[in-house]
Amino acid sequence: MNAYKMLKLLVLTLIVLFMFHTNTMGQSVNPHGDLKIECSVCHSDFSWEYNKKSSFDHNDIGYRLSGQHKDVACSSCHQDLVFGNVGIACADCHQDIHNGEQGVSCQDCHTPANWDNRLVMFSAHEQTRFSLTGAHFGLDCEACHILAPKREYANLPVDCQSCHLQEYENTENPDHSAVGFSINCADCHSIADRLWSSSSFDHNVTAFPLRGMHAVISCEDCHAGNYGKIPGDCVDCHREEYDNSSDPDHAGFQFSTACETCHGENSWQPAPKFDHTAESGFPLTGAHVFTPCIECHVNFQLSGIPNDCYGCHQNQYETAADPDHTGFPTTCETCHSTTNWVPADFDHNLTIFPLTGAHVSLECFACHESGYTGTPTDCFSCHQTDFDNTNDPNHAAALFPTECETCHTTTAWEPANWDHDTQYFPIYTGAHNEKWDTCDECHTSPSNYSIFDCITCHEHNQTDMDEKHKDENDYVYQSSACFDCHPNGKSGDDKMGIPNQLDRIR
Repeated sequence: MNAYKMLKLLVLTLIVLFMFHTNTMGQSVNPHGDLKIECSVCHSDFSWEYNKKSSFDHNDIGYRLSGQHKDVACSSCHQDLVFGNVGIACADCHQDIHNGEQGVSCQDCHTPANWDNRLVMFSAHEQTRFSLTGAHFGLDCEACHILAPKREYANLPVDCQSCHLQEYENTENPDHSAVGFSINCADCHSIADRLWSSSSFDHNVTAFPLRGMHAVISCEDCHAGNYGKIPGDCVDCHREEYDNSSDPDHAGFQFSTACETCHGENSWQPAPKFDHTAESGFPLTGAHVFTPCIECHVNFQLSGIPNDCYGCHQNQYETAADPDHTGFPTTCETCHSTTNWVPADFDHNLTIFPLTGAHVSLECFACHESGYTGTPTDCFSCHQTDFDNTNDPNHAAALFPTECETCHTTTAWEPANWDHDTQYFPIYTGAHNEKWDTCDECHTSPSNYSIFDCITCHEHNQTDMDEKHKDENDYVYQSSACFDCHPNGKSGDDKMGIPNQLDRIR
């Protein structure tokens, strides 16, 4: 032990010996007063200094140290060594900055954890005559207690204008002061509203409930500074809209100024209450919905207007060119709808001549050149020119039948769907495939396609053919005989059991 520590221990020992002196009655005196705790609880054998590892528990003496009390030095509360000389009320240690106006029960608003415990203060505020609710909840105390630097919180007024007179005077929509509104804010505003604009004034309890667009416009749009009795008729506010309306021209048509007859409160257009069907018996559909009124109601005419299509669309009927409607019935709705004039919804497939293939894309006049009645439906009537001018084969010379559909379809003239192989003789398959170029190579008589020549097409002669067929009964060196024995164009064909297909064209 060094000299310093020895000197320190000696001084402490002398102090203790001095303090534990004997009184006049010969009794030992404890410097801490009448303390029932052994010295060893707080002191060690080596030093009278307070042992930080002491087992002393302040809770055992009936005063719990919590919050910030746990971290302060003992001497902050115990000003002398007699520990019993200390009060337990907050005011015993803490200066009353409220100067007694809040009473002496600091714990009503404060806790040992923090002087500024707002949540506790808000709860305590419920016991006053002004409950903190709505927009007031969560405000800093100083927002209302403007004398907060002096900690004066009692006897503040609770009427709205005491705090909100500035808002009252600065409000422009509407100007509360100019209009002469009551300064009792609660007449129109609720303490529960977070914003001033959320006025609780109920216009619907007045003679003019606010609905539709009226519910979202500003007060000044109608009141214009006048919050007394104002007219409640639509035209009183909407005379300009009435006078400036052009579709239809309200003034020109001399419409009623009772706007609510045709209009609702959500929008001026379209006029939802005016029922053209009920009023006129003519429902507006398709393109009629967007047609300006004046196009039908010429010169503001409201009566005597024809409701048949031709009555309004005579000009379109007479000037139509594809097709020319001359001779057509004037019941436009037969072919047209109100959606659009073109394309017409006439269904040709409902007639005796459905449009298929290439006919679908033809112009009407291609077939109806002479009109729309009595038009023939057979192919030859329209396609005689095609029939007469065909050379391969020559239909006219060959005396082909005029039922074009026998070989052709409406899809295209070529290729024709006439089946030479199945019906007559295989020329597109077998040995004769690609051995010919034109029909007249075999059909040597252009005026009669039942005549054909086999002999001239082959590289053979009668001498050789006679030799090859010397054992064949009824052999004749003729084309018809060739076909009789070789109906499928094969050298090994047996005429026995083979139908004579030549009969089909004889």
